[in-house]
Amino acid sequence: MKKTDIIFMLIIASALFCGCTTFFSKAGNAERVLTHEIRYSHKGSKSEGRSGYLNFKNVLLPDCFSTVVDGGMVYIFKSKNTTWGDDGYFPSDGEPAERVYPSVNNRISDEDISRGWCEVTGHYINAPAGWIFVKWSNGSAVLSPVKVDEFVKVKSIRLIPRNTMFSGKTLLR
Repeated sequence: MKKTDIIFMLIIASALFCGCTTFFSKAGNAERVLTHEIRYSHKGSKSEGRSGYLNFKNVLLPDCFSTVVDGGMVYIFKSKNTTWGDDGYFPSDGEPAERVYPSVNNRISDEDISRGWCEVTGHYINAPAGWIFVKWSNGSAVLSPVKVDEFVKVKSIRLIPRNTMFSGKTLLR
């Protein structure tokens, strides 16, 4: 290889590296607290199914939210009528968090922060780090993942049915 080829390759590699680090710093500007898991049924067959779950400290988020935003990552709840395909929580296909969870020039009250949740329409100025944004059929809120169970019970949020073979420990009992 010629020196000019090596220099050119180094310039391209450094440009790609800079672009990737810029992308990741923008995409990961908020820390995620949930882990996305996929469980398979009938793996490798024509009726292979994938079930998506959101996990907080080894406890699954209940299947009652149509949308969840965690640290800039958007998850959509998918339902299916067959044994194959996807059901449950899966990352959205290119839906920016800013569109689902837009900034709002309001503040969460100290009372709501101490309770662990607040019904909101967007990202409030003082939303605590580590809280997630959720949407369900009748509203939306920002909340601490440790308060999900209590929140769902108080708001009487119904579970979304799944067509899956897996049954795991969820926050709701």
